[in-house]
Amino acid sequence: MLSKVKFKSEAFKINPGEDEETNPGIYGIELAKWIKKTLPKYGIGTKEVLPEDFAWLVTIESKDFHPWIGCSNFEDQENTWLCIVTVEGGFFKKWFGLANAKSEHSRINSCFTEMLDNESTISDVHWYEDA
Repeated sequence: MLSKVKFKSEAFKINPGEDEETNPGIYGIELAKWIKKTLPKYGIGTKEVLPEDFAWLVTIESKDFHPWIGCSNFEDQENTWLCIVTVEGGFFKKWFGLANAKSEHSRINSCFTEMLDNESTISDVHWYEDA
């Protein structure tokens, strides 16, 4: 279960060499650090920022799942960012009806949306939902 949000912001700088830990041309560590620091103010605990080949991940605290937000620049569009909100895991809990991934995903999306909406340096926010 995931959703994507694209937005514009000049607030997140690209650090020299940061794509050495991801893939060439994949940036977003400053955005990921901001999310890690700011999201807890909206009720979502965060754990760490990790490099992946496609993005910088902010891992999120959860008892039943493994949610994360992936952060990267958007193609070759300057100051345009893409975040992917994902809730993974919890297969057995979901199978036995002990946990609801949709509810967890909705909770994270709601807080993340509020956070983006409250940041004056962010504009042109567009959400895309995937099944």
